[in-house]
Amino acid sequence: MKTKEKFYGFTNYLVFPAVITRRPELLKKIIQLYFPDITIGELRTEKTHPENFVPMLKQKSVRMDIKTTDSEERRIIAEMIAYEDGAIEVRIQNYIAADYVDQRKRGEAYRETETIALIISAFKVNEDENAISRYRFINPDNPGKRLKSSPELLVIFYNGDEEGLSDEQKDFLAYLRTGISPDQCSVLTEEVHREVNAVNHDQDWRGNLMTLEEILEYEKKKARKQGAEEGRKQGVEEGRKQGVEEGRKQGVEEGRKQGVAKMAESWLLLKC
Repeated sequence: MKTKEKFYGFTNYLVFPAVITRRPELLKKIIQLYFPDITIGELRTEKTHPENFVPMLKQKSVRMDIKTTDSEERRIIAEMIAYEDGAIEVRIQNYIAADYVDQRKRGEAYRETETIALIISAFKVNEDENAISRYRFINPDNPGKRLKSSPELLVIFYNGDEEGLSDEQKDFLAYLRTGISPDQCSVLTEEVHREVNAVNHDQDWRGNLMTLEEILEYEKKKARKQGAEEGRKQGVEEGRKQGVEEGRKQGVEEGRKQGVAKMAESWLLLKC
């Protein structure tokens, strides 16, 4: 009997980039669902499925989920965070800085690049409880002013406060939380879930995923083993130090007792 294959949802760290590289217009639809005032042109991803994931198998540096450009030359970065990550804001800033570094490496003149960074997260970003929030570099003395090329950070915290959101917005947040597409759902939820199913049934992609999971599990076991060995060595060293200290204390005490005994013996000889 064939074993039922595990289903990986949209928030999985490999499913999200797989879906978006196959259907980049879905990223545009997600952004415009929650931030309708942001106009985005036609998106083109820089890597296509499944080549986007193969280099990850041995990649040691931090991996950017999605980096794309629209028809207006606007840079769009997207990250899916399904685990707590206190450094996400720093990572996003590094990704943005990397674009300028790439310009220099290519020998291009520096140019202002408008960047939108989208974070879809199971956890709060910057301690904001709202499901939807956005940030931008501004002048603290005049909030109405900002740097001309300052990046815009958009946050979808799908476990956050949904007050004021539309039914369609709430529907997609529920999908992000559960990974389950109900019979009655919004058009966007249905579209995304259809692509998630397609990715899960892509055997080439699943092969890459299984290989990556095996590598990650090996690395985890290796780290645990190294940690245990370091702990053992540290314990031995601490035990040795403690033993030396206990021995020193015991030696001092023995020396003190011997000294007292000798003094008593000398006193008795003098008395005789």
